[in-house]
Amino acid sequence: MFSRSLIVFIALALVFVHSCRAAPIVNLPGYSGPELSMDSGYITIDVSTGKSLFYWLVESQNSPSTDPLILWLQGGPGCSGLIGLLREHGPFYPDASGGLTYNPLSWTKIANMLYIEAPCGVGFSYSNTTSDYTTDDNTTSLDNYNFIQKFLDTFPQYQGRDFWVSGESYGGVYVPTLTERILGDPTTSLFQQFKGIMVGNPVFNCDSLNTLYYDTYFNLLYWHGLVSYSDYSAWKANNCRTEWASSDCQNIFNDAYNAVGVIAQPLLSKNQDQMAVLDSTNLPSLDPDNLMYDFCTGNGTLDFSIQTSANCTLTLNFLTTQYLNRPDVQQALHVTRPPPVGVWAPCSNVTNYSWSGQSTIPLYEQFWVQKPGFHILVYSGDLDILTCPFGETQLCLSELNRTVVAKWQPWFVNGATAGYVEQYDTYTYATVKGAGHEAPQFQPLIAFNMVSRFLTNQNLLDVPAEEAGNAAVAAKELRMRPTSLSQGDMLRMLRNRIDA
Repeated sequence: MFSRSLIVFIALALVFVHSCRAAPIVNLPGYSGPELSMDSGYITIDVSTGKSLFYWLVESQNSPSTDPLILWLQGGPGCSGLIGLLREHGPFYPDASGGLTYNPLSWTKIANMLYIEAPCGVGFSYSNTTSDYTTDDNTTSLDNYNFIQKFLDTFPQYQGRDFWVSGESYGGVYVPTLTERILGDPTTSLFQQFKGIMVGNPVFNCDSLNTLYYDTYFNLLYWHGLVSYSDYSAWKANNCRTEWASSDCQNIFNDAYNAVGVIAQPLLSKNQDQMAVLDSTNLPSLDPDNLMYDFCTGNGTLDFSIQTSANCTLTLNFLTTQYLNRPDVQQALHVTRPPPVGVWAPCSNVTNYSWSGQSTIPLYEQFWVQKPGFHILVYSGDLDILTCPFGETQLCLSELNRTVVAKWQPWFVNGATAGYVEQYDTYTYATVKGAGHEAPQFQPLIAFNMVSRFLTNQNLLDVPAEEAGNAAVAAKELRMRPTSLSQGDMLRMLRNRIDA
């Protein structure tokens, strides 16, 4: 006769096998583009509590048997990885008809993409134990570590394959804390196949921000034309760079900040204060995610020649939420129970997340010690004005005090400046021109080329031969065009004469 403990063990084992099996997506509602091979479902990372993370795997459209595997970690904390899939770099995005439009700039053109909803309580991820929804940086990194190990057990074809971890926003914490765990045990096969990380518009915690946070933000506002010269002069005259905590400097900062106008993030509109803002006569003045954000169309431009529509509801955020809450879509994705919040939402208010606030710089300092040759790309959309701006990122990275091997210079896509890049001996830092928070959503072509080049040879300056040829032809045509002097040319000529 079986003992009670053996029966329990067998039951738990069956639960594990059931919750970690491959689940192909056979027919995705609303999609009629090129054929894709996809899986989705749950992987249970703690059988005793039923803690299960939802994933969506999209195989590479190029060479799925040899292309690398990229794990994508969204930010928040508490936002779904399906944001990255359906709004940034997946093979399709929701459209106004209720279907899916094919995305020719998907990262699945160059890699197998694995999107997860973490931490537990985000999106479709759930637990049978509500205390699992209380988490922190350490628990999340452990959960993500357990997830990828169990995923590789479930999908053994990815074992030994080049493996990368990428993410954005608070993924700037998720990615290095997960990396620390993987690189902490060189005896594992996961360590051996782990090639590098790519983080965009990342949250960076560092000692420099403890003293220069206010000065960095004040200067970003001023040099982008959002703060008056009188406030800027007062900031300098009161030595607020170092005396930022004084009452005078705090008053100057608050006055300047308030003068910017209403600062609002569309995704935070559930908050009553934000709802009041969005219901007011005028639209907000600034989205901290993107200097050039249009609050109606949701894009990254301020094209006032296009009449603003009275119906501003059909944003990509709205369409994504609407699509993932369709019963037929959830059935196709193998969703077996309602999300913890009742409906699928981009970001969860169920998770109770504690932020450690510890500097991430010591983690980066150890990566090359733990694994020499480990590849690191950090990039910033240069229009991310207040969320995770380039000034903050570069300030923190400077604490690494690494050797520059290729000085700051423009990098190009199709002959056009795509941003700027600086290569160090242990990492690469790049900007994405015209992109906000997050870069792939606002500049998908640039982001695609950036990731493709870094995956291939870890060098954004190494332009593929075909692209270089096309760019050369375009440059030649540009030089042959008839030209005339502009107002700016005339002004520069006058200044040059005066200076001479």
